[in-house]
Amino acid sequence: MIPFIWTACNNRTKTFASTLFLFEMMEIFFLDSRTDEYMKAVVAPEFSGRFGDLRQRIDNISYHGEYRVPEPKEDDCLKRFVSHVLEYPLVSQASKWDQQNLIRELHTYLLSHVIQAEDNYIQTSKTTVVFSHHLGCNTS
Repeated sequence: MIPFIWTACNNRTKTFASTLFLFEMMEIFFLDSRTDEYMKAVVAPEFSGRFGDLRQRIDNISYHGEYRVPEPKEDDCLKRFVSHVLEYPLVSQASKWDQQNLIRELHTYLLSHVIQAEDNYIQTSKTTVVFSHHLGCNTS
């Protein structure tokens, strides 16, 4: 369905972007949705209440426009995702300025997921306390 939508929109607007460009955009779209799901389903519960540790992990991967290559022995899905994006052939061919801009944007993108996870954690905690109070449960 995704290839059809991207191709149809491309042709409808008479943009006529190359198939390679469309494929690249579809891949980024796919990675974005997978990352979103991974952050919600795996990372947020794992770091629940320890979001500072998660921020530190993201900072260790990329910070101030510099990319830190992960150690080969580390099996961290987050690091593999960042490596995949930043070591992608077209990214490697981009100018240094574009690469640094991508690193900053990716860093911001990942941190926005942390903020969302924190907000969800706080909201869930408040909802649980209110719900328990209405049921007459002792929350302490």
